[in-house]
Amino acid sequence: MRPLLVLALLLWLAARFSNQALGPQIGVLAIEGVILDSESLLNKIKTLEEEERVSAVLVRINSPGGGAASSQEIFGALKRLGAKKPVYASVSSVAASGGYYVALSAKKIYANPASLMGSIGVILQSLNVSEAFGKLGLKMETIKAGKNKDIGNMFRPMSEEERQLLSGVLSDVHDQFIGAIVENRPLSEAEVRALADGRIFTGRQALEAKLIDGLLGFEEVVSLITAEVGLERAELYYPKDTKRDLMERLGLEEASHFLEGFKTQGLILLDPKLR
Repeated sequence: MRPLLVLALLLWLAARFSNQALGPQIGVLAIEGVILDSESLLNKIKTLEEEERVSAVLVRINSPGGGAASSQEIFGALKRLGAKKPVYASVSSVAASGGYYVALSAKKIYANPASLMGSIGVILQSLNVSEAFGKLGLKMETIKAGKNKDIGNMFRPMSEEERQLLSGVLSDVHDQFIGAIVENRPLSEAEVRALADGRIFTGRQALEAKLIDGLLGFEEVVSLITAEVGLERAELYYPKDTKRDLMERLGLEEASHFLEGFKTQGLILLDPKLR
């Protein structure tokens, strides 16, 4: 057996058995950067749901936002998880737009006084380079079926009808965002709409506006959860992407193929969460 394969198997066994030795834990889901692809985070949420030793979940957010649909998917998955285990949110530097949308899934949201929050709005930008192309003697020819198929075409000015169509789409997504806040924060729709103009808030301003529940750092939130859930001590558990084999995450293709062959022959049965 090759040295890399032996090392990979030992690492997996060590991680598996060390986890079994632990008692109740607080699962930590880290959401970093722009939210574009939700699949990996959804897999981790599934792991947190299935892991019996996880008594509560802390979502650690440091994100300026991202795709509306991806943020909604993560929000929905965390809400479903929250029906089984308490979910808390802790904001690092920023939880704006989609980052704040995700935070709404928690029963309690905490941030630092200087954290940047909110940006409750939706934006779509389109670049118009038609004049520059005209000066160069260039022209883009477009063939389409459906008059709005090339809506947002950067090689021509946008028509008023197209602008209205896109505004309607953005307004609908904005209304969905506002609805999520109304359902999950102690605010009326009128109060939320007054705040939902795209502005950002510091953590201290967000607390005053009832967008969050308190001003605490990560370690303080961990201590709070430990007390509320009734744990003797804080043991943190960071889930991995359950749809990727550990060996693949380490970049060891040979080890991955080796284990796959064992699974095919029925010689070993890996934990379903590691498949």
